[in-house]
Amino acid sequence: MNSSDLLIQLAEIAVAFAGFSGVVAALGSKNVWSTVAVFRFQNLLLISIMCVFLSLLPQALSFYGLQERDVWKVASSVMLVVILIFMFQRGFKLVNLLNLEPADQLLRIVGTAIYLLSVLSVTALSLGLAEYRPIEATYVSSIIVLLFVSALQFAVLTLTAIQSGRQVGQWH
Repeated sequence: MNSSDLLIQLAEIAVAFAGFSGVVAALGSKNVWSTVAVFRFQNLLLISIMCVFLSLLPQALSFYGLQERDVWKVASSVMLVVILIFMFQRGFKLVNLLNLEPADQLLRIVGTAIYLLSVLSVTALSLGLAEYRPIEATYVSSIIVLLFVSALQFAVLTLTAIQSGRQVGQWH
């Protein structure tokens, strides 16, 4: 399987996560959403959109006649910037949420996991760019890590919706 086929499949998975998050939102819409649930939902959508964009970017860049090495260099640089912006923006939001709701241990654990996985992706991309050998394996692996983060957000959001539904007697 070549990387463009894999990237298209990763984009499809990201779209599926975004779509299923809408289902979770509809199921949970009978309850008032907490700020933590909104934060998780936003993360899921943002990460899914990032994955779709970043999965399609190398193919789009290749249409401009760039050499393969340059395609991966530009795509890796864009991914690095996108992940860093996401980390800082969502990191500040997470810190504010933890100050508002310090008892939410799950938020603390999932937030830390997301941050560490993002750091892993940034580190891998930085090492690839520093050696001027941004390889497609690093790029694709970073998208897979982002999809894992998206899956983690989806699982937590779904479990939280089910738990809150049980508490109000919607589901047994």
